[in-house]
Amino acid sequence: MKRILLTVALLPLASCQLERELNPDIEPGSLYSSVEQPSDLPVPRELGLKSTANQSRYFERGRFRTGMLVYGGAIGLDAMREFLRARLPDHGWELRNEERPVVERAIQHWIKNRDDGVRYLLRAELDAESGQTRLVYDLRTQRTSLAAAPTNTGGAQDASLESAPQK
Repeated sequence: MKRILLTVALLPLASCQLERELNPDIEPGSLYSSVEQPSDLPVPRELGLKSTANQSRYFERGRFRTGMLVYGGAIGLDAMREFLRARLPDHGWELRNEERPVVERAIQHWIKNRDDGVRYLLRAELDAESGQTRLVYDLRTQRTSLAAAPTNTGGAQDASLESAPQK
């Protein structure tokens, strides 16, 4: 009897895993998504969260946040760039720079300062191929000194957006 109860109890978990394997594009916030969608990282409706093989992950505890969220779908690269430029500032993000190494790729660096000695660094990578665009949000937390508020005067400081969080 215990074995039957255990089997029945584990059935919903196996069902969710099977759904993820069959449908790797899970809509953010759907029943099957195991990755919480941060409210300050907007995503167009045309993109779905990639959830197989731990492609996407997000962790938040107190002021500390980190994550790698991967999305894919049918939206043009330029439309995606403009979506991020229009929507991320509404959530407190400031664009620091944008690189366009090739026509089908763009990388945007964003920063979000807090008053409590913490800032968030966001790298948004966009890749287009065969009518599909992939968006990767790479989010990190960095401690800052309240006495030395960060400023940006050009390219040299933008490299700090690539660095690992300071301890």
